[in-house]
Amino acid sequence: MTDIGTGTYTILTQIAAEMLGLPPDKVRVQLGDTNFPEASGSGGSFGAASAGSALFDACTNLRAALSRVANVDPATARFANGRLEAAGQSRSLTELIGTSGMEANGEIVPGDTLKKFSQQSYGAHFAEVGVDADTGEIRLRRMLGVFAAGRVLNEKTARSQAIGGMTFGVGAALTEAMILDRRFG
Repeated sequence: MTDIGTGTYTILTQIAAEMLGLPPDKVRVQLGDTNFPEASGSGGSFGAASAGSALFDACTNLRAALSRVANVDPATARFANGRLEAAGQSRSLTELIGTSGMEANGEIVPGDTLKKFSQQSYGAHFAEVGVDADTGEIRLRRMLGVFAAGRVLNEKTARSQAIGGMTFGVGAALTEAMILDRRFG
């Protein structure tokens, strides 16, 4: 997986930071290395849905491992400010990990989440358009988009994605064309 400007670094950093109770500047995300497991890639929101879900799973497994080291129930453990808090104790993650480090893996099996969750987002678009009767010039006076997208991981990038989709739609409607090659479809 790479980040092609879709905000993958930002989203993955946010997921790990939230799950482990760390500030985002303490999380380092690495992408685009052939030594890493295969991932779906970046585009739309499927990178966040696939790699983000696998990261969430890995963080869940890491939280369970850290809870075992602290000898507390993972269900009652609270991760905040770089610490694990549970059962009347508060221990730093650095202390729990120790000098040898700790690893956890996460995985999302293709098709599994499709059965459990709806992964579509929906939108309705309203546009006020003016057409000059003499020149045929078209003006988009205003446009409104209303969306249902499930859990939004980053409000700023989600808004940008929605506006980008609206801009793409206006461009396709007014200035772009798709020509069908009758020989090959």
